[in-house]
Amino acid sequence: MPDVEDLFRASSKAYDERDIKKALSFVSDDYAWFKITEDGAELRSKGKEQAAFGLKMVFDSEEYIKGDVTFLKSFGNIVVAYEKDQYKEGGEFVTRGTLGVYIYQGDKLSRVYSFSVDGDD
Repeated sequence: MPDVEDLFRASSKAYDERDIKKALSFVSDDYAWFKITEDGAELRSKGKEQAAFGLKMVFDSEEYIKGDVTFLKSFGNIVVAYEKDQYKEGGEFVTRGTLGVYIYQGDKLSRVYSFSVDGDD
């Protein structure tokens, strides 16, 4: 089994570099991202095409500044990470925390479940 923490770090590096093609090389064809809220799971992205569209929106946004992973732990094919993302909203800098659960199939990221932990949806 590939080292999923290394895969996560490599895909995070591609994200930090805002390299959509490279970031997508780490995801499976059946990739899906779910945002978990108090109302349940909401499908935010399904497949590489939607993932590419979402990445482009973030990378083209003037509001998104950067993200930092402050905790990372793997359990078999699962990576759990705590991330702090910085945004600019109304001229103010805002930091939001997200707990992400990343599930790999072989060397590809298949599912992501993200939980907002600072009360933001």
